[in-house]
Parts: sequence; C-alpha cells; structure tokens
Amino acid sequence: MLDPGPELAVMRTRLAADRTLMAWIRTSFAMITFGFGIALVTPNLVALAGFVLLVVTIELQVRVVEEPYLLTVHGDAYRDYVANVDRFLPAEGRAR
Repeated sequence: MLDPGPELAVMRTRLAADRTLMAWIRTSFAMITFGFGIALVTPNLVALAGFVLLVVTIELQVRVVEEPYLLTVHGDAYRDYVANVDRFLPAEGRAR
C-alpha cells in the first residue's frame, strides 16, 4: 500500500479549515464557553479567577505555541488563513 505522506494530512487540515467552524474562528472557543458557564453557575471570586486564568492560558498557548508551529509547518497557506479568519471571536485576532 502506498504511503500518502504528509500531503494527505495537510489536505485534510485545509478542508477542515474551509468547511467547519474553523472557517470563521481559528481557535475553538468551547473551553472558554465552558469556563464562562461555570463562572455563571457558581458566581464567586474563585470561579471568576479560574475563568480569567483559563482565558489567559489559552491565549498564551495559542499565541506562543500553536500559531508559530502552524506557521512553520504550513507556511504561506497558514499565513493566508490567518489573514482571513479571526482567532477567537469575529473581528478579533485577525492578522492584518
């Protein structure tokens, strides 16, 4: 059997980016939504601090680890994707 190599993985990633939620928002905000829900259900200082910590750590993970790695792996294709798709929310985090 022939090994499709990394080209197949790149093609699948590109298709997922073009046809899913990733076509509008680069990073799934499910964890942030879950953290916000927990903060709403248990409205106290610990829940609020946990939510803020969650958002900060996700931001750092995305900006410092994920995006540089994806830029290295996918190059110009990722650069074009970043220019057209927002990071977390519409009209936020788009590379200009």
